[in-house]
Amino acid sequence: LVATERALLSPNGEPGRPWFRYVPFSPGAYSGYGALEFGAVREYLDQKKWNQADQQIPGVAEVLMKEAKAIDDAAAELEKASAPGS
Repeated sequence: LVATERALLSPNGEPGRPWFRYVPFSPGAYSGYGALEFGAVREYLDQKKWNQADQQIPGVAEVLMKEAKAIDDAAAELEKASAPGS
């Protein structure tokens, strides 16, 4: 479970705010402490900065794919551990 949570971290953080590394939620730069979903993309969308939003999507997708793999790996470990004779 720890691996699945860590998989949701971006190594570079958000643009201009590298300390916000958790991809699913982060405080908005202009909205105070109100959380934004996928802030690296959402903030640019709210500002109608379409090109910048497009540039952030591959990084978010990469983190989500990493999360999916971590979940698949955890599920495989559970299957293996619960198999008869384990």
